[in-house]
Amino acid sequence: MKIWGKVAVGVGAMLAVTTGVTSAASAQEIDINPPEQIYAGPTLGYDTLVLSGFGDSSSTGGLTYGGMVGIDTPVGKRGRVGLEAQVSGSTAAWTMASSSTSGGVTIVDELKLAAGVDYYIGGKAGWMVAPKTQIFATLGYANSRFTLSGRQNGIKVFQGGDSLSGFRAGAGAEYFLSPHMRARLEYRYTHYGKVSVDTLDTGLKGERHQVVGGLLYGF
Repeated sequence: MKIWGKVAVGVGAMLAVTTGVTSAASAQEIDINPPEQIYAGPTLGYDTLVLSGFGDSSSTGGLTYGGMVGIDTPVGKRGRVGLEAQVSGSTAAWTMASSSTSGGVTIVDELKLAAGVDYYIGGKAGWMVAPKTQIFATLGYANSRFTLSGRQNGIKVFQGGDSLSGFRAGAGAEYFLSPHMRARLEYRYTHYGKVSVDTLDTGLKGERHQVVGGLLYGF
């Protein structure tokens, strides 16, 4: 499925969830388009990394966790625009192991490619579809650290890594629980292009798919 198809499916699911929680949220009224607000809070979700190349692809998943800060301001009666910065980590990693026996001694080799710290900064455009509900899209720059390490019989024999840069596009929904608190659900797609380790081109291309929720406080 093309990436924009995935975004469309993700947005549809998010809107369904948002509609479902509307009746359970605070009854306090919020203006159809709230004033400018700086917000910050924690994020948590699921992270899927995809490596492709040489006619094949492989994926792995894990937990993504971190925090974000942003600002959005009203444009017209329902539009909103803003900027966001995010920092996150991930438990997603590939692990490959093999064993061999030589002279009666078994040697176990383990290779691990793990995701590290991820940084993002970009723009946000939203639309208030209801007094408490905003749908939005994001687009910006992402920089992610990846490490490659090797162990032999549990002893680390090497470690290398590199930071990969790319673009990140997202879409989601926010529900204002109160004038200062909003719940958020977002799908994010990141494209890194070619993957290298210590400047050595691996011949692989990297992508990232994330579904992330957040609880944000507005100042």
